[in-house]
Amino acid sequence: MLGTLGDKAFPSTCSYAAAIEHFPEEEVVLFDTFEECIKNLKNKELDVVIIPAAYPSIAPIIMDDPLQIVQTFLYRIPDLVLAKKYDSSISASRLYFHPATESLLSKIDEEVRFKETIPVNSNTDAALKVKVSTAHDLCVTNELCAKQQDLEIVQILKKDLNMPFICFKGNDK
Repeated sequence: MLGTLGDKAFPSTCSYAAAIEHFPEEEVVLFDTFEECIKNLKNKELDVVIIPAAYPSIAPIIMDDPLQIVQTFLYRIPDLVLAKKYDSSISASRLYFHPATESLLSKIDEEVRFKETIPVNSNTDAALKVKVSTAHDLCVTNELCAKQQDLEIVQILKKDLNMPFICFKGNDK
């Protein structure tokens, strides 16, 4: 069993897409955070956890003694985009984003306005927050999430990114 980040009801994270592409025979279990994945791996409830190298908190996971890196691979993730509801403005109250995409905020076109930035657990979470919001909100998410949640893509922020993914197993020593 393989664990990674994702929403069980709306599996659309880059990590989920990479997992099903590279491990088509594995059962993929989705968690709200990578830390939850690691906890389940340490408890031997998972065989493997995959995490993108862009995850800002990956260093402590790499250095965690009970874990070992067993594989790395590249996966072309869906384009990272700025998205909104179809009927909303590009002047927004909030901008939701996963911390791994924070550096992309500086690439957002100048005419796009928002009052507050809010980090969330995943690209799916960012898209879901915009979909259910009653305000004019925006999100940085991936193209797959935006389409799944019927959001309008305002701007492509990162195209054709080959993301490195790291596979962890428990250290049986």
